[in-house]
Amino acid sequence: MVLRWTAAGLLAAGQRFRRINGYRSLHVLKRALEQHEEVVASSRRIA
Repeated sequence: MVLRWTAAGLLAAGQRFRRINGYRSLHVLKRALEQHEEVVASSRRIA
């Protein structure tokens, strides 16, 4: 029963959520963060 009420609450709340501006470009941000992480990790190995 708790699961049913939780699901109903999430469905009701989901109708009020707004889309994030720039959500279509999130893959670019992800790629940039991964590249930055590689640079930082490699510099830690050298030091």
